[in-house]
Amino acid sequence: MLSRIADALYWMARYLERVDDTARAIRTDLLDLLDANGEVDGGRLPLLTPERTSPSALRSSLRLARDNARVARDRISDDMWETLHELWLHADPLLAHPDAGDRLEPFCRFVRNEVARFHGVAAGTMPRGEAFGFYELGTSVERADMTARIIDMEHHLVSSREDGGGSPMDYYQWTALLRALSGFDAYRRSHHAGLEPGAVIDFLVLSPEFPRSLRFAVETTAHALDAIGSVPSARATLAAAAALRAAVVQLPRTDGGNGVLHEFLRGLVAHVAAFDRALCEEFFQSTSGDVACAT
Repeated sequence: MLSRIADALYWMARYLERVDDTARAIRTDLLDLLDANGEVDGGRLPLLTPERTSPSALRSSLRLARDNARVARDRISDDMWETLHELWLHADPLLAHPDAGDRLEPFCRFVRNEVARFHGVAAGTMPRGEAFGFYELGTSVERADMTARIIDMEHHLVSSREDGGGSPMDYYQWTALLRALSGFDAYRRSHHAGLEPGAVIDFLVLSPEFPRSLRFAVETTAHALDAIGSVPSARATLAAAAALRAAVVQLPRTDGGNGVLHEFLRGLVAHVAAFDRALCEEFFQSTSGDVACAT
């Protein structure tokens, strides 16, 4: 496979996962601002910005996902392209003017549903080979990165409050964290004692079964590399993947305060970035003259 096609598949998946995670987080902020009478920080709402300068904004991420899908048109199915293109056509008018507050929550729900439909179409129409491996790799890498950042931010909001945690506001904050990662129902089914902070963190970091846990995303990254196949020159990529897998299970087992978890999550984000750099250098840039990978 041409390196520019592999690069496009990887970034198509990364940006689409970013769209999904951002829409989920924004919708969670909107709902919890209502539930908590405006007391929960709605810091993710600026990600609706129409500006193209931020690759984390919804409009930028969605446009870049579609642009990369166009490059990889001969490696994705027609149904995948049509699903993504239709999502862009429906979303762009609102994202160009994101000030219609009453429409934001249903819009974010629509975006999530359409991204889920894209993944369903991909699962049902894309052959399980090298191209699918790069698509799955992009999805899992972005999911690991976003999950670590979301956990870090929500935990920081709880621990930095003046009450030091332990107030009724904790319920909203931990519920918001689980909902932002679509893990509220799954957590309740496996933890009947209620919202216990340590158990929530354990679940979102270490669960081998929950698809949006850090551990699950990292393991999926390793499986995707196997699907792509052996590349003799990819030593740095394989080493970075092994380091990431080793790091994710080192979650501090004692509650050492916000700083301990924060440093652990910062370390995981750094491992994800190191893996991404190695992948870009060994799989994409070394044999192509394309523009450097996004960050």
